[in-house]
Amino acid sequence: MRELAAIKTLCETHRTEPKILLIPSRRMKTQILKMLADSGVNPLNLSVKTIKQLAYEISENSIAKNRLTFIEPRETTDVITDILKALQTQGSLCFFDKIEITFGICSAIAKTILELFDSGYLHGHVTLEKVENANKRKDLEKIITEYAAWKKENSCIDHTDVANMACEALKERQPEYVSGYALAACEFTVLEDRIVKKTLRSSTAN
Repeated sequence: MRELAAIKTLCETHRTEPKILLIPSRRMKTQILKMLADSGVNPLNLSVKTIKQLAYEISENSIAKNRLTFIEPRETTDVITDILKALQTQGSLCFFDKIEITFGICSAIAKTILELFDSGYLHGHVTLEKVENANKRKDLEKIITEYAAWKKENSCIDHTDVANMACEALKERQPEYVSGYALAACEFTVLEDRIVKKTLRSSTAN
């Protein structure tokens, strides 16, 4: 791995200090630690985790305090399915009014909503203006409103909420790691990028 040298430098420069290596998948952790061991590098105080693990770790106390339940993307799809059915029954939709409700359609809508939230939709950083069809745009706004209401009513959060909570928590606490590195394969959303920047005091992250 070409990035092994950078990870080795991180571990050797900050031998005993807390540091973090961000990876794109949990499955890579064992591989990374084995490579370091084979290279004679002691990963003392090196945390190896994904950005979503980091966000959840930062938000853990708040999640527990507020008794919130985390839902996976598949569960978001299930919620969107129920919302679509209810809105169709009420005659509240324009673009999706007669469309057949399938797992594929609901999964695509759920993915779009989560991507919007990841990009800062709830904070006004992105809008639905790029959706050219006005009826589709109105329907998406209704679905988003219903989804947000469902989460609040059921004390549920998805990974975008966790990222937002982590950003808020980092406003009141000191960064835990003195330095860190993110593998090039990592892809951060707008919210996740903020977490990375606020977490690392002296970042070597890509």
